Amino acid sequence: MCRNENNPVVADVGDFERARALDGWLNLHMPEAGARLFNVRQAFFGGLALGFRSSALMGETEFLRLILPRHGAILAYLITGDAATLPRDWVNWGREFAVVHAGLERVAA
Repeated sequence: MCRNENNPVVADVGDFERARALDGWLNLHMPEAGARLFNVRQAFFGGLALGFRSSALMGETEFLRLILPRHGAILAYLITGDAATLPRDWVNWGREFAVVHAGLERVAA
């Protein structure tokens, strides 16, 4: 059971392996979630490119890519296929998600 409680989850470097494990689990056990995750990642990075015109986050792309499915709204969509939980404005949502999770020293640059 998955419920989005709208609580922010801030990942750090310690979450990298857990995020990689979730990614692998989804692709292995829920192939349809893997396809949905591909589309979510496209929307996220497309929105991020439009909303954050800087190369400051280039070093964070793999981390952001891996932790994206750990966000409650994204995970709910991956598991259920109900797109109602997805962000409506990927530009603003993507920018906020990236700034919260990226290294502050890179964002300040």
